[in-house]
Amino acid sequence: MQAVPVTVTKIALVIEGGHMKQPWAPKDVRVIDGRAFVRLSKADRRLAAFVGADLKHPHPLDADVWLSGLLALRNAAVTATEVARREAEDSGPLPPRKEWIEDAPRVVTVQVPGFVSHGEDVPGQLVPMLVPMDARECVAVEASPETLEFIRRGVRSTMGKKTKRRPAAEERVTFEGCPAVHYNKARHSVYVFAKDKDGRKRHRSFPRGGRRATADDKQEAAQKAQRWYDALPASWDWGRKDMAEAGGEAAEDE
Repeated sequence: MQAVPVTVTKIALVIEGGHMKQPWAPKDVRVIDGRAFVRLSKADRRLAAFVGADLKHPHPLDADVWLSGLLALRNAAVTATEVARREAEDSGPLPPRKEWIEDAPRVVTVQVPGFVSHGEDVPGQLVPMLVPMDARECVAVEASPETLEFIRRGVRSTMGKKTKRRPAAEERVTFEGCPAVHYNKARHSVYVFAKDKDGRKRHRSFPRGGRRATADDKQEAAQKAQRWYDALPASWDWGRKDMAEAGGEAAEDE
């Protein structure tokens, strides 16, 4: 029997509309049960063009807060789905994500709340999203006209708004009597801030070296900071205001 020549038909996803002048053909598209999903990466300048961001900036969506909120909603929905499943099966408390994520459904439907975009109330919507192995992975939504239009309006509702970054919970070290403490996760160090009797800012750092910081490292650094604090003159003024003024940065003693 003679073989038939092999042919391959490549189906590309092409998105048009929004604020784009040219069609957008996303490179990273996943198809689950016949449904195409597109990633909403803040680094994707075609996505930025679609939502009408200012392309004069090198990273126009880098500080977007709506996409960050979408990621948080997805992660919460994935966890809630697994919790509900375990409760229905009486499987006990929820173990770490890595122990169950491989068996989780590939798609989760997320209820995204409504918002106000350019003075117009936009009602909430159910948005199908992919369930990633890594909770930090950017959101991938179903590439339907209704969903993408909702995404466009959502991003534009917070475009230009910036939030001041605060250290995450695991980055902060606090202990009684010395609240003006900042843990720098990148440098594996603890910085303690104060003002001396003349109102000059002072700080002391306790580096942990180049290795990966652990909970024990942070506790040890905090104890060193506590001992330094206990040795300070009583006239020195401590408080959260000092840390806020310092902005979490390690400035040299004045």
